[in-house]
Amino acid sequence: MIFREIAARLVAHPLSHGVLIAGPALAPLERLRGKWRYQLLLRSAAGARLRRLIREVVEVSSSSVDLVVDVDPYDLM
Repeated sequence: MIFREIAARLVAHPLSHGVLIAGPALAPLERLRGKWRYQLLLRSAAGARLRRLIREVVEVSSSSVDLVVDVDPYDLM
């Protein structure tokens, strides 16, 4: 699964020090409009480091995956 691979790369990256990584897990609304949804939550006090970590690690080249990065989400639904 692509989400587990992304999580493993995030954990292994040197910039992940001090970053709390939760997931991947099924989203509260697991399936929406016929697509399965997952969440991966990253938390850090250093916003610039977190943004750089995401830019360096998250590359999805598959057309079957839609990836959305939500900075400071209002809720997790």
